[in-house]
Amino acid sequence: MERVRWTGHPFVDAGLSAIAAVTGVSDVKDLEAGHFEHAAAELERVLLSDQALGIGVEKSFARGALSQIFPNSELVNLSNWRGRTPEEKAENVRRKFQFLTACGSFP
Repeated sequence: MERVRWTGHPFVDAGLSAIAAVTGVSDVKDLEAGHFEHAAAELERVLLSDQALGIGVEKSFARGALSQIFPNSELVNLSNWRGRTPEEKAENVRRKFQFLTACGSFP
């Protein structure tokens, strides 16, 4: 893998900064493939947590900020929120997200 470097694009560089912060790397030039995998796993853990999906809390990231920033995200698509209880709905979202990440593609 080539060394990671700043691109000059604010959104890409912000993403690189976030990955470096999550993985504890002080300079993006030191990022390696394993760091990206670790950051992706941490992001998945956070996005699929009970709190992010609205289990046991009044407000949730998936129903609030995420739906505004990424309105077409699989996590905010109402067709994925089927179920009778909040827990059942969240489990259906988790299952769909994990299936799509295992396949390596999103529709």
